[in-house]
Amino acid sequence: MTLQAEESLNKNYIRLTRLHRTFTSFSPDPVSNIHQMIALFGELLGASVCSYYRIANGNSMPVAVWNSPLITGSMPESGYTDIVKQYKYQQQDFLVINKPFAFSDASLGQFIDQNGITMIGVQTVKSNNKLVGLITAFFTHNYLIHKEDIEFCNIISAATAVEESRISTQKAREESELNYRELFDFITDAIYILNPEGVFLDVNLGATRMYGYSRNELIGATPEMLSAEGRNDLEMNRRYIEKAFMGESQNFEWFGKRKNGEVFAKDVVLNRGRYFGKDVVIAIGRDITERKQAEDTLQEYNAELKATNASKDKFFSILAHDLKNPFQGLLGFIDLLVEDIDELEKQQVKDYLQNIRSASYQTYSLLENLLEWSRIQTGRTPFQPTVFELTGEIEEVFSLLGSNALRKGIKLSSKVAKGFYVEADRNMAHSIVQNLVSNAIKFSNSYGTVTVDASQIDSPKPGTEPSGNRNWLKIDVLDNGVGIPDDVMAQLFKLDGQVSMVGTANEPGTGLGLILCKEMVEKNGGKIWVTSEQGRGSTFSFTLPLRDQ
Repeated sequence: MTLQAEESLNKNYIRLTRLHRTFTSFSPDPVSNIHQMIALFGELLGASVCSYYRIANGNSMPVAVWNSPLITGSMPESGYTDIVKQYKYQQQDFLVINKPFAFSDASLGQFIDQNGITMIGVQTVKSNNKLVGLITAFFTHNYLIHKEDIEFCNIISAATAVEESRISTQKAREESELNYRELFDFITDAIYILNPEGVFLDVNLGATRMYGYSRNELIGATPEMLSAEGRNDLEMNRRYIEKAFMGESQNFEWFGKRKNGEVFAKDVVLNRGRYFGKDVVIAIGRDITERKQAEDTLQEYNAELKATNASKDKFFSILAHDLKNPFQGLLGFIDLLVEDIDELEKQQVKDYLQNIRSASYQTYSLLENLLEWSRIQTGRTPFQPTVFELTGEIEEVFSLLGSNALRKGIKLSSKVAKGFYVEADRNMAHSIVQNLVSNAIKFSNSYGTVTVDASQIDSPKPGTEPSGNRNWLKIDVLDNGVGIPDDVMAQLFKLDGQVSMVGTANEPGTGLGLILCKEMVEKNGGKIWVTSEQGRGSTFSFTLPLRDQ
């Protein structure tokens, strides 16, 4: 073996050893690896300065520079650009440039002269036959490039191209992730990425705003963390996630709980999707609090409209039927008097007039109730609570209805002790007592008893929660009359289920009086109810607030 061949063999051995050591020590950062290779390129060729320029979209950008410790100067920044501009379109993989150099940049020429540069080597870096960079090597001596030198340069070029590809891939991934994140966070609805076990892999800003948790707090958590206690079926929610992961879209309502404890309703849609190469479930949540409030308001409006329609229907029903009947009776008796007045005896005329008088009073009472009910419905009944003693109102009612009771031989009795001062609208309280006592007389058998009693309680109705420090007066109107059937009793205070019963002396009724009583009692904050047993009588009870002590 000749000395030249031995030197070449040793040089190749050193190069291969250095290449192996360099490649096996590569870091995850491709830019750092390019720096290592450019240094290796310059060292093993014996260059004074080595540089690498990336070329993309017709533009060039410096990436790495290596300076030999033997050189006194440093490569001018502008020199790279001049070399790349002149040689980036060359077809050869490796090009040797000898003096004289033709560079327009003055600083590069000065650098060459000061450092005794005699030769420049230019190595292309290509990926898929596309130029992606140039490696330049500056020599201070005339260096003869051998075949193995070019092979070595090509190896470095290929490795650099691989790292450039990694940089390009990494950059594309980062840009993709950035675009994904911008789009992900641009959507105002809450978005959650879940794995098949229902664990949050990622969430957008919409989710953090909705619940008040940070992204780090939510990632790794499960939907149970965001559930309002006792408002969701968590097992069913897990099945929703399983079905969505199998490709079956899911849509359901969920009650969430924010970090501050606030509970709210939201609509959730689950679909299968992909998240950076993984099969996941994508959940989209939308706060429907306003929609729920709108639905509740609409239901309230519908209920009010239904009640208004029922009131209107009842009003016209009374006008068309209940008010028509007493007028028919009046007209009938008047016609008889007009036609037969000459043949009738005095007692017969008196009986007819008595019937006309009774029908007139009944008609007037009905009209009075209708007008009062109409005023309440339209809000034209003034509500003026005052403090007064209830016994005075009971005495007035007994005086007013005494003749009605006397005709049936019914005794009116009050057991209400003096000293009970209620705080209510006096006119309404009077109307309530009058209606209930009048009904008790109407449905009592002759020679019965109608009793009014009262007692103090601590809530608007027995069995309900006490209302603070407020005490209540419970007023009972009792009779020992015919009683009320169960099916009728359930409808007594309902306008749409209003019933009319005939009294024991065939006294007509519309049932409107009890509805008025209910509205007036509740206007004063109280409650009204009835207990009854057929054949043994009824007790109507209501409450009014007592004066504060």
